[in-house]
Amino acid sequence: MTDRLHVDPVSLEGIADRLRRSGGALRAASGGGPGTPDAGTDTPIFEDLITRLVQNATALAGGLDEAAARVLQANRTYADEDLGNARNIGSR
Repeated sequence: MTDRLHVDPVSLEGIADRLRRSGGALRAASGGGPGTPDAGTDTPIFEDLITRLVQNATALAGGLDEAAARVLQANRTYADEDLGNARNIGSR
């Protein structure tokens, strides 16, 4: 029995687009973060917390962008493989 793998290029493009848009939305939402609230003596704690949240959101957005790029690269690889195989079959 032959294992079959079907890769839908349109689905992969959609996945990559969703990852890229999610990264952009996250980046926009964290864009610098809110100002530091006046929390009295605890203000430095909240300032540090907000800074870390913004940094982590920015890193996550970058990870989503990287994942989108990898999905697009995989899509190109699958398309190239399919084209090469089609040429091999056609030349027989």
